[in-house]
Amino acid sequence: MCGHGSAPARCHWSKWPLPIGWQARQFVRELDDITLQSGHSIWLEKSPKHLHYIDYIERYVPNAKIIHLVRNGADVVASLYDAARKRPKKWAAEHGTIDQCLHRWTTDIEMSRQQLGKPNYTLVRDE
Repeated sequence: MCGHGSAPARCHWSKWPLPIGWQARQFVRELDDITLQSGHSIWLEKSPKHLHYIDYIERYVPNAKIIHLVRNGADVVASLYDAARKRPKKWAAEHGTIDQCLHRWTTDIEMSRQQLGKPNYTLVRDE
């Protein structure tokens, strides 16, 4: 857990900048270890912005399966805008206006469309 949460620090990260490939492989190893130690065979990471990093994920996570759950666009825009109102320090810079929220939605959908047809990519609509 690298010092976060209730588990003791286990990783040996350097305070000096390291190549992204090394950092990614170390991160994946940590997740794999945690998964196996907890008796599971897969791990899931569900940050929406990771859609913007699929190229890196595919490069550094062997056999990664990408499942993109797409919610109703109006609901997503409303949720982003509401989050910006409730937590302006965290959300308002990128989602402070309806136009910014719409831009995020349309950008993410376009990025998702670019992944369609890949054997490791599945799109699921939740509408």
